[in-house]
Amino acid sequence: TLPVTFTPVLTTAPVTEIDTGAHPNRPVTVPAETLSIEKIFRRAGFNVSKSGGDGVVPMAVTGADAFWSDMEMHDAMQVYWSRFSNKAPWSMWVLFGAQHESGSGLCGIMFDDIGPNRRQGAALFNDSFIKDAPAGDPNPAAWTARSRFWTACHEMGHAFNLAHCWQRSLGMPWIAMADEPSALSFMNYYFLHPGGEPAFFADFEYRFSDQELLF
Repeated sequence: TLPVTFTPVLTTAPVTEIDTGAHPNRPVTVPAETLSIEKIFRRAGFNVSKSGGDGVVPMAVTGADAFWSDMEMHDAMQVYWSRFSNKAPWSMWVLFGAQHESGSGLCGIMFDDIGPNRRQGAALFNDSFIKDAPAGDPNPAAWTARSRFWTACHEMGHAFNLAHCWQRSLGMPWIAMADEPSALSFMNYYFLHPGGEPAFFADFEYRFSDQELLF
């Protein structure tokens, strides 16, 4: 069982579930349902559960600029996550922030790379480009919710040591998988899919690829 703690900051809210039937661009194989992050990972084979109530991190933690740095997120994880320890806890901390200090081009990050027990903490940024639905989209609100939900599952996938679908051959021998640049997976970038974002979500079934599930 992998406990998960979701932590929003005061200016943004977590997106931990979506209505899969809200946006018209979806595969016919996906039923209309309320789909949670826990359900995504349970279907992948992990008995994931939330470890308790969601906490809130005060914006003062980000300093005067109100943007998150990697160090600020790491410090917040140590202070506001009761399960943090310098060991493998089989749990993770997920921060829902507004924006990273590098700008709106960063939608999420596996920021925890300090010490021997890494990848305990992930973050996504709701006010990055993932909030911007394409012009003329039939349901911009549903598009944005889906994009934020996808980002959360993507960053949590990195906590399971999953690499980007197109980057497995970049010299990390412990990732014994071939590149899958066309994979309809959380670990691909929907905007890098060969058919673009509309083609990706037209066939995306809210899952990881078969290779990733086996890994």
